[in-house]
Amino acid sequence: MSKAGSGSGILAALLKLLDFQHSFLGYSRSTVLIILLLIGIALVYRGSESWMLIFGALGAYIGFIIALYVASLLSITNSPVYLILAIGAVMGAILMLFFVRILISASLAFAGFIALYVILGINLIIAGLLAVAIFGIAYFFNKRLIIYIAAILGAIAIWFALYNLGLSSVIAQLLAILAFISGIYIQLREKEKGSNNYYYKEPPYPPYYWE
Repeated sequence: MSKAGSGSGILAALLKLLDFQHSFLGYSRSTVLIILLLIGIALVYRGSESWMLIFGALGAYIGFIIALYVASLLSITNSPVYLILAIGAVMGAILMLFFVRILISASLAFAGFIALYVILGINLIIAGLLAVAIFGIAYFFNKRLIIYIAAILGAIAIWFALYNLGLSSVIAQLLAILAFISGIYIQLREKEKGSNNYYYKEPPYPPYYWE
């Protein structure tokens, strides 16, 4: 197959995905789009919580399936099976969230290394050390970083859902951008208020106590 034919095939597949006219996993088109819209709104306005819920649930499901396979492989029955399944689900959720955190940090570090070494031409050792620093910063500030990543993904989901629900592309994009900006603003304001409340302590006694 020629490159032109391959490119046109990919373009056709993307256009088919964009013009979402078919059912998905047995659910109607409108049902899937409304669910996608709600997920997008959750990611935009509750980034960290939604992110942990989605990937935690995915990890718990994978851990449950692996634990079920191990239990069937070892022919374990009765009560110990439920304990193994519970442990598998919990461990799967924890490991999935940790893996995603590492993956995000490593991706940003790799992108930073490519930008520094390949594009800017910085020395290999210095670029490597800066990439390690980027990894550390992304790892320790992961919660704040997830707010932006989740908001971007949520805005894309909102645009895609609204566009396929019948709105024009321009209006869908404007609503998605508005949701992105307002979601980031609300979450950062909540974090700022939370940090202020953490450092502020009420006086142990009312003012009139010493009078």
